[in-house]
Amino acid sequence: MPLYLIEAPDNDDVLTLADAKAHLRVDGNEEDALIEGYVAAAIANLDGRDGWLGRALGEQAWELRLSSFSGNAIEVPLPPLIEVEGVSYYDTNNMLQTLPSSTYDVIGIGGFGKARRFVLANGQEWEQSDDTVLSGVRKTNPAVSISPGLLGVWYLRVDGVNTRAKVRRTK
Repeated sequence: MPLYLIEAPDNDDVLTLADAKAHLRVDGNEEDALIEGYVAAAIANLDGRDGWLGRALGEQAWELRLSSFSGNAIEVPLPPLIEVEGVSYYDTNNMLQTLPSSTYDVIGIGGFGKARRFVLANGQEWEQSDDTVLSGVRKTNPAVSISPGLLGVWYLRVDGVNTRAKVRRTK
């Protein structure tokens, strides 16, 4: 996968030494270096492109390089995606071009998060309007259901996931 790490996560953003020591019921400081080493090894084994989980455990920056792109979608690996900083490409004259952010949308099911957009196969577009969080769910073209609630509220549910998010139709 042509994915390059630009900024690695800080291990403390994933698991602090204090949390690891509390879990291990360690009070003193004499084992700190050993515990930090264990935490770093566990995170390295689980996190990122080469990690067992195939997802990002902490905030980090990656660059995805493709030799070409066609169609109308580029799947971005390593959920949950926080933001796309830019989309650039080399044109037929080998000049670097950057797409304005108004010309593309970041869509998909990488979990729930306020203002996340969902585009359905029938062309409907929905935006999450509540603060429900569901990270770590990575599905391509999942079956979803949208059902009405009270007072004109709508809820989106992904098949196989028990959490639902409040959404509003945008298109």
